[in-house]
Amino acid sequence: MHGVNLKSVLKSLRLALETLLTTFRKIQNQKLFYLLLGFQSAGLPRRHNLPRHHVCIIAVVVGDCPIMKLKNYTFLVREDFDMSSWTSLITALTLLLYLVITVNVGRARAKYKVPPPQMAGDADFERVLRVQQNTLEQMVLFLPGLWLFSFYVNPLWGAVIGAIWLVGRIAYAWGYYQAASKRMIGFVISSFSSIVLLLGSLVGIILFLVQP
Repeated sequence: MHGVNLKSVLKSLRLALETLLTTFRKIQNQKLFYLLLGFQSAGLPRRHNLPRHHVCIIAVVVGDCPIMKLKNYTFLVREDFDMSSWTSLITALTLLLYLVITVNVGRARAKYKVPPPQMAGDADFERVLRVQQNTLEQMVLFLPGLWLFSFYVNPLWGAVIGAIWLVGRIAYAWGYYQAASKRMIGFVISSFSSIVLLLGSLVGIILFLVQP
């Protein structure tokens, strides 16, 4: 492995800084969403027709090789940094909801005298436990779908659909605590929201991949 010349290192770092500064000057009046590190293999054409909310930055790799011949890393810069706060808020509220219904399971164990690791007992306890289990199952689909939709489609709409999912889960828990037959409205609302996020994400990803 060849040693790296200090002069070459400093030159590469200077060029990297100039590239970053030039790009950020172009978008200095916009709000940045975040940087996503992607990969671009040497020999593959660079995407020139990125969506309007993407800007391409080529990271300089230290070495003796000319910049244009490097296997480049591509950074995609998303605008609307404040929009990610809505997606983060929905995520935090989802975790808070799960914490509450998990605490409810502990309270139900004490109330109905069902010590761990028992998972069955009084029917009222089993309904409380099922709310917790089903919410966990739904979160596995919901949270990735929420973030994928927010990135590839729209973060604000992703948060709106996520809020509808939360309402559905609350209605599901409230109804199921009373009777199993009262859980369906909340289940349908939350399940439909998850499906919309998933299908929307797939459409957004496919459109991103097939663009020239």
